[in-house]
Amino acid sequence: GGGPSLIGLKEDDRIKILQKIQKGAGLMPAYWEVLSPKEMEQLVDWLLFGLNRNPSRGG
Repeated sequence: GGGPSLIGLKEDDRIKILQKIQKGAGLMPAYWEVLSPKEMEQLVDWLLFGLNRNPSRGG
């Protein structure tokens, strides 16, 4: 089974999630548990800019 996925969220939903992140609220603990800090950065980047550009994958 795959982990949590935010793909498919509407822009309004992404904005709401971003607002919660900025407030420091516990949004979805499952996400923070499975995502590394770098992945969190990519998640926030995706929330901000959508899926228009591909995130550079670093090893």
